[in-house]
Amino acid sequence: MKKWHISFSILALIWSIYYLAMHITGDILTTTDIVVCGAVIVFCVIMIAIYLCKFRNKKK
Repeated sequence: MKKWHISFSILALIWSIYYLAMHITGDILTTTDIVVCGAVIVFCVIMIAIYLCKFRNKKK
């Protein structure tokens, strides 16, 4: 996994959380927002977890 993958995952995770928070506070949240941002958040968390596991195993 390349280093830019983890950077992109962190950026997409922050953006998705921010987007959801803005739509929740603006009371304009739709089901589509929840599905798309939820999928992006899950994907990013999995990518970050995989990177951290590989990094930890590489150190040993």
